[in-house]
Amino acid sequence: MTHVLRATVTRGESSWIASVLDLPDGQRATVMGRTWKQLRELTQEACEHHLTLPKGSVVIDLRLEDPELQELIEEAKAAKAMLRNAQSYAQTTLVRALRRLGRMATVRDMAEMLDYSHQYVARKAPKDTLKEAPGDTPEDWARMLFSVAGMRTPASSAELAREARCWLDSFPDDPEFTRKVAASHRALIQEAVDRDWGSPEGE
Repeated sequence: MTHVLRATVTRGESSWIASVLDLPDGQRATVMGRTWKQLRELTQEACEHHLTLPKGSVVIDLRLEDPELQELIEEAKAAKAMLRNAQSYAQTTLVRALRRLGRMATVRDMAEMLDYSHQYVARKAPKDTLKEAPGDTPEDWARMLFSVAGMRTPASSAELAREARCWLDSFPDDPEFTRKVAASHRALIQEAVDRDWGSPEGE
């Protein structure tokens, strides 16, 4: 059985002071602690010893003597609980939306619809719903850019890279994704140059 005891707390010169009034026969326990955590632990130990109860059977409810400050603490804790519930609801609703949208929209489109980053959507989307979705990885974009640039002999691989830069402007808000696309695109260009055209002059 758990016993909940309330303690009224005041601030001393260099420590917290807890007074427990809920003891039998009108008895009172006063405990001092340097930190709030230490005060709670010492008060719990003192009450368990006083009541001859096993360790862990007493829960101490520390409350500031100042009612306005204590009310502010309670409001903050209640707001935190509300936020936690709201976050849980938001996550559940997001996954439900992604499950339905994943069959028809890319990760980037879903991110735009739902006002999240595409990296966050990619992490949260149920993987089984994305199997038939269009590719949306840096490698997929690099292949698309390579196809747009064309399989013609370039004056240099740098020329094809320059042609791709205007396409990379489509996602300036995500430099890491852009960097990966650019790197993959350069690798595709170099592979084609080495395989089909040899090393162009001027490289």
